[in-house]
Amino acid sequence: MFSFSANGKKCCPMIVYPYERIPEKIAQSVPAEWGIARSDRGWMTCEIFCEYIAKIFHPFLVSQGVIFPVVVFFDGHKSHLAYQLSVLCNKLKIEVIALSPNATRILQPTDVAVFCPVKMYWRKAVRDWHAKHPGEVLNKVTFAPLLREVIDFTAKPDTLVKVFQECGLYPLNANAVDYTKCLVKNTTRPTNEKIGRQDPSTIQHNEDASMDYTTSVNIVGKEKVEKFRRMNDIICQENNEEFFTLFRLWEYFQENRNHTMILSDESRISMGNDAVQSMSSASSKVSCVMKAVQTEGMKEFLVWPDTPKCKGKRQMERQLCHNIKKIPRSV
Repeated sequence: MFSFSANGKKCCPMIVYPYERIPEKIAQSVPAEWGIARSDRGWMTCEIFCEYIAKIFHPFLVSQGVIFPVVVFFDGHKSHLAYQLSVLCNKLKIEVIALSPNATRILQPTDVAVFCPVKMYWRKAVRDWHAKHPGEVLNKVTFAPLLREVIDFTAKPDTLVKVFQECGLYPLNANAVDYTKCLVKNTTRPTNEKIGRQDPSTIQHNEDASMDYTTSVNIVGKEKVEKFRRMNDIICQENNEEFFTLFRLWEYFQENRNHTMILSDESRISMGNDAVQSMSSASSKVSCVMKAVQTEGMKEFLVWPDTPKCKGKRQMERQLCHNIKKIPRSV
């Protein structure tokens, strides 16, 4: 259990062990100022969190001369949302605020810039420890001292101050949050191109998506377009549902290069009766096209398979067999 402040200070953490009774050797290995607790599975519980606030966090604030009330941000784990915790924090003049669900990767400072380097340097510290202690096992007795070295090395005061600013918590600034982490990654973007932050107030939302000839060629691919141009030569050789579906789409834009199809309109384009009968074996490119154009304007590019019709109930004759002698199975 870690706590960090916006001025770069680190509160003493608490370690939760999965024991009925914590062994003396393990308890003595934990730094004296750190908290130590136990639970059945080593997970945080409401009782342990209340104990941490009362015995570790609040005394730390008093020792630092912090002026109350103070604000504490945490995730929405069930151990943090309990009536007894609310009563305790109200008594200690601590205002608790749970961050939005599924948003800790952009709002919680520990997730944004603390835990990642901690995990990275923890792996390095474990390798170095094994190199210095060949044949020994890193156990719970040696865990806490090694963890202290990692925390002291990674959680720098300057880093903590900057990450609170980047998360928009202190100073409070909604535009400082990196909202690009909420967007789906664009696989067509070059790997060396960096995505800059954008003010959410400047983002324009288009209700109608569109597609033109250039866009359709980029989706279909230049190789398939070349095959389309040689359609008369290979029409007797191809037996691919995906290929003919993409060909119909390309053929339309080839004849209407200056036309931009509004994918949310009610237009219907006739393709003839020889269109594709099924899309079950379409490739990922066709799937991307279909996901992008789930509208009325594209329906007639495809001919969906007919719904199977019931041919009627099977007429089964039931025969009653009586006095059938069991034939022994041959060995």
